[in-house]
Amino acid sequence: MRVVRIILYSFALSLCANCFAAESAHPPLTLKDSKVGDWVEYRISSTVNHGSPVVTRLRNTVTEKFADKVIVQTASLDEVGKPAHFTASESRLDTLAAFGDVTKQRETGKKDVVVGHRTLTCSFIIAEPEAEKSVAIFYSPEVPLGGVVRIDTKTKTFTSEQILTAFGSAETPAKP
Repeated sequence: MRVVRIILYSFALSLCANCFAAESAHPPLTLKDSKVGDWVEYRISSTVNHGSPVVTRLRNTVTEKFADKVIVQTASLDEVGKPAHFTASESRLDTLAAFGDVTKQRETGKKDVVVGHRTLTCSFIIAEPEAEKSVAIFYSPEVPLGGVVRIDTKTKTFTSEQILTAFGSAETPAKP
């Protein structure tokens, strides 16, 4: 049951972080530019109460696009990268929810982040939206679905690293 909770939390974190990056970028990276077939894949390592980390791999793919929303399918991947479980969620293009209070930014800037064999120049934001909680998000306009490249979340009892491992679209091969 604990593993299921961590996987669900990781999925929610993935979607919320995509929205946060979309609202925090200058100019804004939003889901408005998403196309059917755009996808991102993440490796998420989560630890609760300093226990053993639970590693999850997720792939988010845009399956439908409408005038005001996109439908994103999330697949949890098994150890060889094949989809093991699917869920779908709806994200509005015009009202993206922020991940925490962006007014409590501690630091912003640019940093190169290595993804596979490729280096992406990312903008980053480090925020402390609540007491004893820190969120660092790195994002790039080269990455579809909000541009999220990496997210590090730390609270008193929970740590999570979400790292982009690959991305692409229906028209282009996987990157990196």
